[in-house]
Amino acid sequence: MMETQVNPTQPTTERMTSGENLAIDPEKLRAFTAGAKYRTSNDRMPWSRFDQDDVARYNVSLRLNDYYLSMLRYISKQHGVSQQKFMANVILPALENEWDNLKGGGLS
Repeated sequence: MMETQVNPTQPTTERMTSGENLAIDPEKLRAFTAGAKYRTSNDRMPWSRFDQDDVARYNVSLRLNDYYLSMLRYISKQHGVSQQKFMANVILPALENEWDNLKGGGLS
C-alpha cells in the first residue's frame, strides 16, 4: 500500500483524506477560547501609540433627538463652553472610566 505524503499547506479536507488524525481535544479548545478574550501585558492597546494630550483632529457623529439636543445646547450655554467642549468633558472621562472597568474584569 502506498502511503500519502501530507502537505501542511493543503486545505483541511484534503489532509483528512490522508488518514491523519485531526481530532480536536475539547478541553484544549475550551482553554484556548477562554484565554483568547484576555490580553497579556505584552499586548499593546491600539491607542498606546498616540499622545493622549494631542490636539483633537477628528469628529464623531452623535445622533440626538430634539429633547437631548435642546438639553445639550442649554447645558453648554450655562457652562459657557461650546457643545463640542462640553461633550468632550463628559465623554473622555467616561471612556477612561470604561477602560478601567474593562481592565478590572480581566483585560489589560
